Amino acid sequence: MLGLLILPAFGFAVQGLELVHADSLVLLNTDKGRVQNLYGNVQMIQDDAFLQCERAIFWEADDRAHLQDNVIIYDGKHTLWADQVDYEGITRIEKATGHVKVKTGDRLLFANRMVYNQETNVVQAQGDVRMEDWIKKVFLTGAFAVYNRAEDYGWIRGNPEMVMVDTTESDTLVIQGLKMEGWGKSQRVIVTDSVRIEKSNLFASCQKADYLADSSMLVLQIVPFVRQDRQEMTGDTIRINLEETRFSGGEILGHALVVSNDSTSNNWIAGRHISLEADGDTLRKVIVTGQAESRFYVEDDESDDTGLNTITGDRIEMHFDSSRVSWVQVQSDPGLCEGKYMPVVSDTLKTNPGSKQ
Repeated sequence: MLGLLILPAFGFAVQGLELVHADSLVLLNTDKGRVQNLYGNVQMIQDDAFLQCERAIFWEADDRAHLQDNVIIYDGKHTLWADQVDYEGITRIEKATGHVKVKTGDRLLFANRMVYNQETNVVQAQGDVRMEDWIKKVFLTGAFAVYNRAEDYGWIRGNPEMVMVDTTESDTLVIQGLKMEGWGKSQRVIVTDSVRIEKSNLFASCQKADYLADSSMLVLQIVPFVRQDRQEMTGDTIRINLEETRFSGGEILGHALVVSNDSTSNNWIAGRHISLEADGDTLRKVIVTGQAESRFYVEDDESDDTGLNTITGDRIEMHFDSSRVSWVQVQSDPGLCEGKYMPVVSDTLKTNPGSKQ
């Protein structure tokens, strides 16, 4: 996926440009050398690069060319389309402007302008930047992007947004923030500042999100919050496991809390560490360790009586069915498990454990 942050560039080699064909040529001799004005089906080569356009100006002495109208550059690995391309041989800088499109394998880059410096190996793309990977179904958009080919590192700003499409369902996972950074070799993206993550039944926010593509994991840090269906989760760090774009579990580290809301009650479970298991985007099981504590409401199907269970222990395992608690197990070693049941005779206000945040 992070290949989307690799903005392909078309580097010309040390050898100069060579004209292959033009329907017509106007040659001018100036005090700075010859200038070729080329028209109609212009074709030029430089090592492995093939250049094609409808009009071009070629300054031979400077090894500088201005290509325009249906510009195409192909080097065997990448193809670039643009309205205009300027190449400066001395500074080894390439500038593509107007409807820029670059194709590398199954990846596409779109921008209004792209600049590549061969000496520094830095690519800059700006103006309606869009990067697409149709194989992995990942799309990035933003206003400005920079990629360092030597370091295999890039970033994108200007309302950046990453969209991941589920290949088995008509659903998407959208990640937004103020800045996105990516490392190609490690397949990693970090999103910082005002991070929002959304899909059909999941919402998350934090100040820093780390997406690890190889392990399909999102790590949320600095005031992380997750709402998945009718469960809300908070902690110091929240790790979300993904299957395609579907929530498949994870864990909460430090001041861990899960609140489950249904139409009649508000249940919660808290501790130092919470392990989450989910199936098909639905939370099925929660395991809490370290000063585990839980409060949940139970109903007697025969009498319709409602009671409040409060339990503590070293380890609490809780199962859910349609967001309601269906089974609980408490363990302590060597300490004691404690539990308290209290009948509810009125519509008691049910609040979250404020001491846990």
